[in-house]
Amino acid sequence: MQKFQSGRYQIKKTYSPIVLWRTCRAFVRSTLGAYIKPLRYQQIFDEIDEVKPKKIMEIGTWNGVRGKQMIERATLFSPNGTIEYTGFDLFENMTNKMYKQEISKIPPSAHQVRTLLEKTRARITLLVGFTQETMKNMDTFNKVDFVFIDGGHDAETVLNDWIGVEKVMHKDTVVIFDDYWHNRDDGPKKIIDSIDRKKYKVSFLPKVDVFFNPDFGRLVISLVKVTLIN
Repeated sequence: MQKFQSGRYQIKKTYSPIVLWRTCRAFVRSTLGAYIKPLRYQQIFDEIDEVKPKKIMEIGTWNGVRGKQMIERATLFSPNGTIEYTGFDLFENMTNKMYKQEISKIPPSAHQVRTLLEKTRARITLLVGFTQETMKNMDTFNKVDFVFIDGGHDAETVLNDWIGVEKVMHKDTVVIFDDYWHNRDDGPKKIIDSIDRKKYKVSFLPKVDVFFNPDFGRLVISLVKVTLIN
């Protein structure tokens, strides 16, 4: 089993004016019950514009909306119906206990998500269950072009997901991790910090979000991009 070490590659903690401003804004809007629009997700579509993927994988499909958006963006560069999408989630098997352990979101049923995704005319594969089980045979999967990892946030779950994703990467695959929490030491941060920088290029995408979550407190969040060093 691959080991991870927390903090080996932490980026410098910067409390820039824009992060401080977003923190104050998020606190006020959260107090007032107002919606805070995340800024970081647009960067996913910017990356898709660069990669032009035909095979997309998402760890943590949740309600399928992000998957649908990614497929539709990729369809701008490929004939309609040629995109392949593979999604992993617990779907209706998620329990409140799992939700708290994984610091995750409770998804709808796989049938509901499939119905939504099939509207894109992409070839859809949904794998239901714990990724510790559904990703066991990843070495038999076809290579993919673009991966978005946003599943369970327990460090051991993220580690399992990353080990699986490594097996489907080719030299030009782009992997995006969500939820690098700059102000916490748990979750995906532990795994991202431990990724081998001699084998992979790891970069933080520039847009940072700040939220005050009633369950998890303040979160300062970045997306992280991982590619093989060729």
